[in-house]
Amino acid sequence: MAAILECSDQWGRAIELEEDIWLRKIVKGGLRLPEHSLVSVRLTLEEPDFVMFDKSHGDGECFYRANVLPDPLDHLYLKVCVKINQNLDDATMLGRVLTAYPTDRVPRGEQRKWP
Repeated sequence: MAAILECSDQWGRAIELEEDIWLRKIVKGGLRLPEHSLVSVRLTLEEPDFVMFDKSHGDGECFYRANVLPDPLDHLYLKVCVKINQNLDDATMLGRVLTAYPTDRVPRGEQRKWP
């Protein structure tokens, strides 16, 4: 499946969002993130307010950013969950977006990575 978003996080790791995940899990799934929010996902990955270790996935990280969603979701954080994989050939890191959705809080059990 083709990537519809490619960017780098603040640590220089490449992150991709595949079209299938965007359409099936984020836009048309139960999350109902507006289609024009792809820019919000990029901004959250490139300039997060904070990053947490995913409590459900040992190799996952959750990026949070406030004030990037359109009204009526503008008071919520956008949470973007990313699975980080290491390329064994050259030791580079590659992240793949698993999902993204609006939330009003960080779930109990997530541990802070940054800042």
